[in-house]
Amino acid sequence: MNETNEKNKKILPIIIVAVIIVALIGIGSENSKKSKENDSGAAKETEQVGVTETEQNNEPEVSNQTPQQEDSSESKEEVSIENVCIYSANNVSIYATGIEESWIGYDIGIYIENNSALNLGFNARAYGVNGIMTGNNIYDMDCDIAAGKKTNATISIDKSFLEDNKIDTIGYIDVLFWAYDNDQVFKSFDTGQVQIQTSNYSNTQAHYITGDTIYDQNGIKIDRIASEDGSMTYAILNNTGNYFDFDVENITVNDFTSSDIDFDLMNVITLNGCQSVFKIKPSNEFMSTNGLSKIEKIEFSLKIRPLEDYMQEWSTDLIGG
Repeated sequence: MNETNEKNKKILPIIIVAVIIVALIGIGSENSKKSKENDSGAAKETEQVGVTETEQNNEPEVSNQTPQQEDSSESKEEVSIENVCIYSANNVSIYATGIEESWIGYDIGIYIENNSALNLGFNARAYGVNGIMTGNNIYDMDCDIAAGKKTNATISIDKSFLEDNKIDTIGYIDVLFWAYDNDQVFKSFDTGQVQIQTSNYSNTQAHYITGDTIYDQNGIKIDRIASEDGSMTYAILNNTGNYFDFDVENITVNDFTSSDIDFDLMNVITLNGCQSVFKIKPSNEFMSTNGLSKIEKIEFSLKIRPLEDYMQEWSTDLIGG
């Protein structure tokens, strides 16, 4: 009996410790479960709040975005030119074949067939875009074509020219080609003014620049456009029915006349229905010699040659003031 009691005394503390351990484990497990449930609920709540905030942030952005803003890059119509014959005479055929854009500007494809007996050289002597002359070099698109042969060439239009004249799209290009007899080294013929139309032609009007009209006679209209940086800018519009070239002469500033020839203002070609923009800027030497510090008025005259023919040359009176 005593032995049994002794054993029970030894076992009882062990049982008590075991019960305590089990109880502690149970409490810890319950707390862990509650913690997980709380964490899960908090995560779900946070996730729900996040979605709501995102939706709220997106709604005004979508509602403020107009269809034009979304599609502005895709809706811009690309300019194209169909393969079309623009000149056929003198046993020569000239075609506009297309247009390609580069980072510099646009290249107009030109294809020429020389079915004559002459070895010919060709230049795009003058051309304008939407009624504004580019002021190109008269030897642009310089190419030679042997008798009975053909060639491809290009006419280039700088983006800087389009930007300076606020031309958003190319609707048409007026061109004057000259052909030279390479064996005789003189002009054989010219094409007269021909026109290349793009896919935007039907939506394009002449892009004339206007200002204060200071001359309007004989189909020629001159507007004073701007006065800045010791210079004045003018635009001359040709509605004579023929292309011509002109010189700016007798340039007078505040009644003092320059005796120097300004070669930049000689042989300026303006096609019919087109406008040339030119600037008169007196030199610092001229201003200093005549004691001038400010331009108050500029006057000048024009010497005009219809069809670049010196036999038809005529001059205007002084223009401006």
